[in-house]
Amino acid sequence: WQYPCDRKEVMEEIEKGRVFLLKNDGEIIGSYSIKSLNTFDVIHLNQPVKYLYRVIIAPKYQGNKIGDQIIQHLREENLEGKDIYLDCWAGNDKLKKFYTGNGCRYLGDFPEEDYWISVYRL
Repeated sequence: WQYPCDRKEVMEEIEKGRVFLLKNDGEIIGSYSIKSLNTFDVIHLNQPVKYLYRVIIAPKYQGNKIGDQIIQHLREENLEGKDIYLDCWAGNDKLKKFYTGNGCRYLGDFPEEDYWISVYRL
């Protein structure tokens, strides 16, 4: 996804109920998005899944294990019982280490239009 995020696209995601806000004493400190997909084409998976994307933590709150809490919450609250998939640019070693450190299973690197992504499953 592109930075800065396209405001119209984000507003559409909010209206569809895909964006979840993280708050601390009423202050928005981050967000994440999750949606259901019928297939996950990038890994040639033809079954319903959930896809976690656009995890954003405000800079002053980064390093406080908030990402860990998001992953744990999703594990506990996955009431639909679908696998949750997440990905990142294949060169993002810090994020890849975060995913594996939180028990996400590495599925491999896959080509996108002009780069590669690393795909994980919760």
